Amino acid sequence: MKRIIISAHIFLRRYVLQSSRLHVHIDSSHGLFAQLNWCVYIAYYCEIIGLRPTFKLTNANYSDDSSCFLGSVFEHECGSDSRFLKIKHISEFPISPRLYQEISIAKAHLLFFDLFSLQEKIKKYTDEFVSKNFGKSVLGLHLRGTDKRAEAPPITEEMICQKVDAYLEKNEVDTIFVASDEARFILLIKEKYDSKEINVCFHEDLVKSQSGQPIHLNNEHGDKERKLFEAVVNSVLLSRTDYLIKSASFLSAWSCIFNPTLSVEVINIPYKESLWFPDSKLV
Repeated sequence: MKRIIISAHIFLRRYVLQSSRLHVHIDSSHGLFAQLNWCVYIAYYCEIIGLRPTFKLTNANYSDDSSCFLGSVFEHECGSDSRFLKIKHISEFPISPRLYQEISIAKAHLLFFDLFSLQEKIKKYTDEFVSKNFGKSVLGLHLRGTDKRAEAPPITEEMICQKVDAYLEKNEVDTIFVASDEARFILLIKEKYDSKEINVCFHEDLVKSQSGQPIHLNNEHGDKERKLFEAVVNSVLLSRTDYLIKSASFLSAWSCIFNPTLSVEVINIPYKESLWFPDSKLV
């Protein structure tokens, strides 16, 4: 690890002297939104030292080859393969954690959308879903289970319903949009709240966990590009609700980066050692 960081320092010094660009290749098994966090950290660092970054992200869970999987969901500029600084984790990049702790949700929004934009197919798809399913007042719910049990207290049906009931008591809601990696949570919300007054809707994901095991970290489970598409679509749809009640998760935390004015409430605060950005800015 120390050797990798020293090599990265040498690489950066060379770029500061010779180029205004920094091309970073992140080849990691971590999930999409964790890697997008790293892109924001690096973009912030580059802004400070006067470089403009480009990114290549590869992950066997999202692509069958070594191509950059980001292109299927985001428009972005990609640099030359021969000039990439390659890392597997943000800890290999020579940046102090204290530096990226300074980043706010609003700043992350600006940094990200300076470098990336949603693919037109994502924009069109989410626009059509909102037009068809969302009413005038929409409560968003993101209920994450599976592997998050190691990072935050597990959410229960009682915890979820208490939060939803408390919000409904004080606010008029005609639509609840629920997203979850576990089918049982969607069924719970549908059975309890779907009525003449409230329409409960959700995105019909083709891939969901039925066993409590995370699908996004399993490259044998489901269509890889479809998993990526559904993750981004759900995050964007949550960003277009009026109020978000969420469990600890990068996916719904990124909804707040997509829409930094979104009001949000976290059901289960992550454990101290797992309280990472963007959730760290939401609790």
